[in-house]
Amino acid sequence: MSLNQLLIAKAAGLTTLNQVEILLVLASVGTMPMNLMAKRLGITTSAITGLMDRLTELDMIQRHFQQGDRRMVLASLSQKGSSLVRQIQPSPLPA
Repeated sequence: MSLNQLLIAKAAGLTTLNQVEILLVLASVGTMPMNLMAKRLGITTSAITGLMDRLTELDMIQRHFQQGDRRMVLASLSQKGSSLVRQIQPSPLPA
């Protein structure tokens, strides 16, 4: 990640690389259970809860409950989160 991309993320209120990584993962996979995100990042479920709380406060993600199982919390990008990802995601190299 370039310095410019980090500055864009910081200006949007993101304070950790894990927050940026969560947004990038959600941009690539869509909706994801929070417990699987924790495993993907190699952090605890309590740590992912704090990260997701902050991203929700910043309106970067939305949380939903899985239909039929309110214990399963799903996360997806909000419009604001999608917009930020477009700004910080590396552009593909020209062919």
